[in-house]
Amino acid sequence: MSTSFWLLLIPFLLAACQQAVPPAPAMVATTRALGTWEGRGSQTIGFTSESGRFRVTWQTHHETLPGGGTFRLAAHSAVSGRPIQPITDHRGVGSGTTEVLDDPRPYNLMVESINIDWTISVEDIVATPARR
Repeated sequence: MSTSFWLLLIPFLLAACQQAVPPAPAMVATTRALGTWEGRGSQTIGFTSESGRFRVTWQTHHETLPGGGTFRLAAHSAVSGRPIQPITDHRGVGSGTTEVLDDPRPYNLMVESINIDWTISVEDIVATPARR
């Protein structure tokens, strides 16, 4: 057989050998509750994020000295103690939500609170296949 015959046949053979690759499923972000804590004063709160992406929701209430309540919250690595991200530095009654994007690992939330009660909730944000 001539060389030109094989050159014409090669594209057909390659096309026949290739399999159709199914498209990757669409992903959506879902949340999984990791915990809710409340207290007064300073405290260390530990949890593990399997995704490295998590949402921290905080609220302060019952300020005992009007204008004198302070609330600071930061995420730290529970492995090395290294600061990862400040969450808030707030005075008085209030609330907020912050997302942290880092690596999967154990974390500590470092709470510093004076003259005010607080509530903190943490949710892990994970990618899951979308339902069809």
